[in-house]
This record gives sequence, structure tokens and C-alpha cells, in this order.
Amino acid sequence: MSKEAYYFPHDSNAQDDPKCMLLIDQMGMEGYGIFWALIERLRNETDYRLPVSIIGSFAKRWGTSKEKVETVVKNYDLFLVEENHFFSKRLKISMNIKSEKARLSASYRWNNANAYERNANGMQKDAKEKKEKERKENRRGVKFSADMKKVLFSDGSSQKLGESQLMELERGSLTPKSVFKGNIY
Repeated sequence: MSKEAYYFPHDSNAQDDPKCMLLIDQMGMEGYGIFWALIERLRNETDYRLPVSIIGSFAKRWGTSKEKVETVVKNYDLFLVEENHFFSKRLKISMNIKSEKARLSASYRWNNANAYERNANGMQKDAKEKKEKERKENRRGVKFSADMKKVLFSDGSSQKLGESQLMELERGSLTPKSVFKGNIY
């Protein structure tokens, strides 16, 4: 059995449909089983269609005759045959409805996600602006302590340098203005 199985709507009273009743009356439950096996196979196809030429392969696989499978496909108006392919109109309609519902649901979720995203982006923008403002304020009068292990900010506060910052300082790539409050690495 395939690792992926796809759900599709199944009428619980399908056997009471006049077409299926006639099928069961004439071919027994074997015919009804062939019908549902075909529906399941069609469901796995992207366009819900299969070539008529594959009927013999299904018959062999399912331990029945090609004639029985052809009879189910061609004689009970359960399937339509066009251009050497067969399909179930009922299956196509129900899958299109399911696809449309899924599309609408995804669209609804996406639109709500976009609203959350817009709100989150606005909050991020506000946070970035606030941080940039703090950085600009902190850059004025920023200098290293005499032992070069701290940065002294213009508001009187200080901050020890982290190991990476001390290594940058030794290489000459760190200036007091490139250190921001709370940014220790």
C-alpha cells in the first residue's frame, strides 16, 4: 500500500443509488467492489481520469476478468468515456468542491496570516526605529575606559566588553561608537 493515502468524500448510501442497485443486482458485490476500486484509483490521478487501455491491468491485479471491469465502466452510467479515457463525473464534482473549499480555507488563513504579518512587521519596524534612536543617542560621547575593558556611555552608564569585542579591539576594528548598550558579544 502506498505511504500516502488521500481522503475523498464517500456517500454512505451509495449502494442505494439506482445505478449501483442495478450493478449489484446484475454483477453482485464483485461488481460493486470493482466500481469502488476504480473510484479509488481515479481519485489518485491528478485529473481524475484513466486511460481505457489500463482496464485489463486492473482486472489482472484484482483477480477478475477484463470483461467485468469493462462492463462496470461502460454499462451502468457510473463512468463517462471520452477520448479513450474514463472518469466519474460525480468524483470530479466532489473533488472540485473539496478543492475549492480547501482553496478558500487557505486563502482565509493566508489573509489572516497577512494581517498578523502586517501587524508583526509594523511592530518590528517600530522596534527597529526605537533601537536606531537609542544607538544614535548612545553614540554621542561614547568612549573606552582607561583600561580599555569597558565602554563608557554619555548617560554615565558603562558596559564591559565581551570576548569577541576585546579581540576586535586588539585587531583595531572596534571603536567606542560601534558598541551599543546591551550588545555584548
